[in-house]
Amino acid sequence: MNFQKILKIQKPVNSNRYHFIWQAVVWIWFGLFGKIYPLFGNHYEIVLEIFNSNFSGLIISIIGVLELVFGLIILSGKYIYTTTILQIILIGIMNSIEVIMVPEYLLFGKFNFLLATLYCTYLIFFYSTLKTIKNVH
Repeated sequence: MNFQKILKIQKPVNSNRYHFIWQAVVWIWFGLFGKIYPLFGNHYEIVLEIFNSNFSGLIISIIGVLELVFGLIILSGKYIYTTTILQIILIGIMNSIEVIMVPEYLLFGKFNFLLATLYCTYLIFFYSTLKTIKNVH
C-alpha cells in the first residue's frame, strides 16, 4: 500500500511557501495563545459550556496542542491536499458548533462564521491555484 499516493504527499514550489507560513501561523497562534497560554478569546468558557465537564482545562490544552502540531504539519508542506481538506472540515465543524451553542462567547459573535467562511474560501482558492510537483522521495 503506497501511503504517499493515499495522503497525496506533494512538495510545494518555493513561491507558495508564504501560504504555508500564513496557514501554519493561524493554527499555531490559536493553539498556543488561544488555548495553551490563553492571551485572548474565551476558549475555556466555550469548552466548558459545550462539554460541561470538570476536565475542560485538560480538553482545551489537548485541543491547543493538536492545533500547534497541525500548524507544524502545515508548515512542513508535505501533506498539502490532506491538510487543506482537514482545515476546511475542522473550521466548518468548530465554527458551526460554536455559533449554534455559544455565540455569546465568540469574539465577533455570529460574524465569526463569516470569517471562518472567508478563510475556507481562501484555502479553496489557494489549493486550486497551487502549482506543485510530486515528491518522489
